[in-house]
Amino acid sequence: MKGNAKIRSRLQPRRGRKRRPPLPPLAEKEAWVKRSLDHRLNSPRLRKEIQTWWEGRLQGRWLHYQRGLRGKATSPAQKGDLVWGRWDLHEGLKKPESSAAVQLRTEKIGFSHFLFTRKVPEVQNSSCPCGAARQTSKHVLLFCPAYQAGRSQMVLEAGSSDYDTMLSSRPGIRAAAKWLIKSGALHQFSLAKEMLEEQ
Repeated sequence: MKGNAKIRSRLQPRRGRKRRPPLPPLAEKEAWVKRSLDHRLNSPRLRKEIQTWWEGRLQGRWLHYQRGLRGKATSPAQKGDLVWGRWDLHEGLKKPESSAAVQLRTEKIGFSHFLFTRKVPEVQNSSCPCGAARQTSKHVLLFCPAYQAGRSQMVLEAGSSDYDTMLSSRPGIRAAAKWLIKSGALHQFSLAKEMLEEQ
């Protein structure tokens, strides 16, 4: 009995000092691995190796994705190589402009052609109100007579009237995104349009 009391008294925490409850073996191991990794990740060489590995993996996935398209790439975002640093296209853009840029580049946008292919119930066909067979980003941006206002200025600012070139350069995507918002072609940007007009 004396031995048990002695052990119990040693296991009791000292007065005024809180003891951390012992971690289960797996949690203890995970904590050790995390501390070890945190220390190693401060090494610039290891960070560079991880970045190279990750970029190679992304490049492989991109090539696999493009092979799956079988030459049917339709949007500017799907064409060409996987270019590192494409976020620079969004540099200096406000949130609505950046959102418009993504939608234009991917062509996942609220025009009737995309909505009809996605089987949105309210959209009966993919035609444009102007009479064109398909209301696509390219049609609205460059050809639709309903949205002529400001188009020539947009092309001038973009530096090109070629659709893919325009949406793959910083000046082009900036001009196209701003024009799309100002044109009122998409109701979702109505508040952003008002804010642009106030400036």
